[in-house]
Amino acid sequence: AHVEVTVSLNGAPTSEGKDVSAGQQLKTGSVSSAMIEFENRAMFRAGENTDLTVLETREPIQIKVIRGWLLNIVKSGTKYQVTTDAAVAASRGTVFFVQTDGPGESYICVCKGQITVSTEGAEKQIQSQHHQAVSVLQDKTGNLIRPAPMQYHTDADVSALEGSFGIVKN
Repeated sequence: AHVEVTVSLNGAPTSEGKDVSAGQQLKTGSVSSAMIEFENRAMFRAGENTDLTVLETREPIQIKVIRGWLLNIVKSGTKYQVTTDAAVAASRGTVFFVQTDGPGESYICVCKGQITVSTEGAEKQIQSQHHQAVSVLQDKTGNLIRPAPMQYHTDADVSALEGSFGIVKN
């Protein structure tokens, strides 16, 4: 038995060190993840079974998540945005997590810092030093932003990403 790690870029297998350009689609397999860094300004880790498109690699950096999850770290002052079918999470320096299973529902957690969560019908500023989360649900009346418990990620995940990005905790 063996484990097959699969990460594709625009449908073709890719490897570590490959440049990612605006407009490219990234997919991870069932036991795979990918880390993408944007010129030392921002970085994300895409988890298993994630499907996303990198819309823009220059500021404002823009990622569209179709399915799966991203743990994001953004240097202060960098304009960065993650979009799902249900919401947009915009940041200028923070650590945050986004998860979606497709249309209709997204989970967003501010691990450290501040983001703005926008939907068709609402906008909410979320600020936290230790995990404040919301779920965004689409229903007949529009998109609803509700408080949610921390899930899908851990403090160890955040620390590992910070370490990869060169941020040292005091």
